[in-house]
Amino acid sequence: MSHNQKSILITGVGHSGTRLSLRMLAQHPSIAVPPAEVLTPNQEFPALLHLFRTAIDDTPINSSKYIIDRSEFDFVMDAYVSSLDNNKEYLAIKMPYYPLNCMEFFVDYFGRENIVLIYLTRPIEKITASYVRRGEDKYFFSHAQELVRQVKKLSLQRRKEYLARAPKDPRSYFIELAAWCDRMRDAWDRDHPNLQFINVDIEKFATSLEYLNRFLEKLGLSTEHAHEMRQVVDARRLTDGSYERSVSLLWKGGAIARALMPPIFRSLAGKFLRR
Repeated sequence: MSHNQKSILITGVGHSGTRLSLRMLAQHPSIAVPPAEVLTPNQEFPALLHLFRTAIDDTPINSSKYIIDRSEFDFVMDAYVSSLDNNKEYLAIKMPYYPLNCMEFFVDYFGRENIVLIYLTRPIEKITASYVRRGEDKYFFSHAQELVRQVKKLSLQRRKEYLARAPKDPRSYFIELAAWCDRMRDAWDRDHPNLQFINVDIEKFATSLEYLNRFLEKLGLSTEHAHEMRQVVDARRLTDGSYERSVSLLWKGGAIARALMPPIFRSLAGKFLRR
């Protein structure tokens, strides 16, 4: 599918703020984002998320390269672009972690001259706290399929360790995952000096008008709508973690609901509640 819009790809480790950043960008009149009903609650395109999860499941655990079908990727991206308002200057798409493993797919699809790469950063203690508050630390290491899926996100050298024994403190896994994402970003930047990531501190992006304005100016976008973009931000929740606590309550409530469901519905519900 041919398109003339510039694109903004937002990625980073999970819980680094990709969802909030996309919600903020959606408030700018020059940036196209799919309607809410097209995306998951985490602001991700379901077909693209499914493609990446399937790729992880199909890839041997001793392989460092995910098996991703290029034609399927292009097909899914065509569907994503079709859901957008193509009269806007930019389109935005967000997906934590996975794009770092196939950056060339996104660059080739949108065009080297038409893509902006955004890598979100957030204090590691808040990233790990977010995982823990949502109960993902317990879920990841108590379900065999999910354990293998998460282990495959680490470097090849570290996978055996996490397969041999689940860490006593699962936070160490999330710290390891964040560090691996940083290394993949650094490797891309080193190999592509003319198309490097823009590192965005999500807390400054969300709470500092000056920081947000500089970001918009770098993209050549008007700053007059920065105030509207910040309307979706709850600064207190972002900085003190109460946002994750509220999500954790939803997670626990979902667990109770699943326990009361017949097995087939429980399985379907679990797919929607997992990240």
